[in-house]
Amino acid sequence: MNKRKITIVGFGASITETKEMSDESKKWLNIIGRKLQKEFPEYEFDIINSGKGGNSAREAVVRFETDVLAHDPDFVILDLCANNMSPARPEEQRVEPEEFRNILEQYENSLPSKTQFDTEARI
Repeated sequence: MNKRKITIVGFGASITETKEMSDESKKWLNIIGRKLQKEFPEYEFDIINSGKGGNSAREAVVRFETDVLAHDPDFVILDLCANNMSPARPEEQRVEPEEFRNILEQYENSLPSKTQFDTEARI
C-alpha cells in the first residue's frame, strides 16, 4: 500500500531554522513530523525546514518561491514576526503591521490551491 505523501514547509526565521540546535531530533519541526507520523501512520510526512535566521517578512519574500513554492506544499507553517519590529533594526528596516498584512496576502495568493493557509493567525 502506497502512503499518501503530505509535504509541510516551515518557513520563517531563526525560530524555524533552529540552527544552534545540533540534535536534529529535538528541532520542533522534526518533533511535529514524528507526532504526525505516529498519529496518522497511513500518511508519509515530508517536513521541510525553510527557516533562515534574521529574516523579516520583507526579507523572506525573495526566497518564498525557492524555499516554499518549489516544494509544492500541502501545508505551510509561517513564523516571520519576531524580526519585523526588532529594536535592533534601524527604523527603515522594520516591517510595520500594514506591510506585514500585505506580505501575508502575497504569500497566500502565491500558494497552490491545495495548500492550507490559516488566515485566522493574521494580525
